[in-house]
Amino acid sequence: TQTINVLKGPQSITFSAIATKTYGDAAFSVSATGGSGTFPVTFTSSDPTIATCTGLNGSTITILKAGTVTITASQAADLDFAEATPVERTLVINKANQTLTLDPLPVNGMTLAEFGIPVQLSGTATSGLPIVFSLGNTTTAFINDNSQLENVDRQGTIVIVLTQEGDNNYNPATVSYSFDVTKSNQTIFFDPLNDVVYTDGLTLTLGATSTSALAVSYNVISGPATVTNSTLTVTGPGQVVISASQEGNNIYNPAGNVV
Repeated sequence: TQTINVLKGPQSITFSAIATKTYGDAAFSVSATGGSGTFPVTFTSSDPTIATCTGLNGSTITILKAGTVTITASQAADLDFAEATPVERTLVINKANQTLTLDPLPVNGMTLAEFGIPVQLSGTATSGLPIVFSLGNTTTAFINDNSQLENVDRQGTIVIVLTQEGDNNYNPATVSYSFDVTKSNQTIFFDPLNDVVYTDGLTLTLGATSTSALAVSYNVISGPATVTNSTLTVTGPGQVVISASQEGNNIYNPAGNVV
């Protein structure tokens, strides 16, 4: 007599490479073809904290974070066919990009006089991570610890830089926003003066005011009088014409002569 050993038939798995993914991508399915055995090809993840294999035979892969993980395709033995040699494929999950957006500011076209109080800055990142604000140009202004813009004291362009340094799942991001700041206009109010009777040493106090609260300057255009600061000294009878003006500063434009 002779004895013949009939071995289980071999089976193999064909499992294509997995395309690179990005954190935030939707769950996706993988597939593979196996041998002639009765058991299906199943999939497992080497690190379920990075990506999980669930669903039918583990064929649905869900991304949990950026990183690299091995997905293994296996097929068990049955009565007629031996276990297939597992096939491993590397799944690379890249960090996602993020977009930073500065929330609308009530400053576009604002004048310097309107910066009397700090301007609150706020923004959002598509990552949900916190944003850091800074200034992108040389200026006396600064951003305080509460992300408020302060000390805007000159006209020009303010550049606000938003930065998010990223984390394990998101790449760093930076974006700049700019807006122009202009000087404020001012208005002088100079009430008409009442007629007076000339006397020796006659002086009058002039009371023009400006909406800027800056000191007003006076000039005698014509007539028998001189002016020092806000004191008008009348030197004789006649008509005196006086103008009031304000030269402006780093915040306010000059105000024209008011007669």
